[in-house]
Amino acid sequence: MTRQPRKPRRRHEDDEQQRRAIASLATMALAVAAMWTATAPDATVFAGDVSCTAAMVMPVSGGVVERAFAQPASAWGSGHRGVDIAVTDGDTVLVAPEDGTVSFAGGVAGKNVVTIVTEDGLKLSFEPAVATVATGAAVVRGAAFAVAEGSSDHCDDHCVHWGVRNADDEYLDPETLLESRRIVLKPVA
Repeated sequence: MTRQPRKPRRRHEDDEQQRRAIASLATMALAVAAMWTATAPDATVFAGDVSCTAAMVMPVSGGVVERAFAQPASAWGSGHRGVDIAVTDGDTVLVAPEDGTVSFAGGVAGKNVVTIVTEDGLKLSFEPAVATVATGAAVVRGAAFAVAEGSSDHCDDHCVHWGVRNADDEYLDPETLLESRRIVLKPVA
């Protein structure tokens, strides 16, 4: 049995084989990166991620939180059910942290309060605040909807209290909604 000589390869066949090898390597690299991201203790350290966005924006331009959220041990227990953001009474414009609808604007226990219900059912309350739009008006993330005005027992009238409740009326920490988030798909085990 004699071996037949191999046909010389044509250049385009070599190029095609190279392209397939590169594509296979790239696919494997992406799979390894995805598995590493899914199992990393802190997936936010994955290099190259520039698509992170926060769920909400700060309602006060350049806002500084003076008093942080403190989850009560029970629904009726003591705690701080929101954050206090430094403001100057009467001239601090509040912007909508997220798209929604102004569901309430008025007085509660002698304080001016404005509440926005977001499209995903979160209730965002601000006190003291006077609405600059009508109750029932749609608000857009980052657009003005109120001014900080009136008295508050939170911080001697130099802050606005921002509270967030979910559909079950459980209070959430507003600062966590200001953090950038990255969605990662994890493989099914």
